[in-house]
Amino acid sequence: SDNGFKSIKRSAKKKPLARQSGLSAKLLKLLKRVIDFYHTAFCEDPRAR
Repeated sequence: SDNGFKSIKRSAKKKPLARQSGLSAKLLKLLKRVIDFYHTAFCEDPRAR
């Protein structure tokens, strides 16, 4: 019943995770700021509940 799509998606997801270990400090800082922004936006916005 497995048509092969699930295994392709899993392998596609693993590749970006392996690359994340080599991210620069600037990019990591930017990503942290973006995550913090979205976290506060979704937690404080009453429409998100």
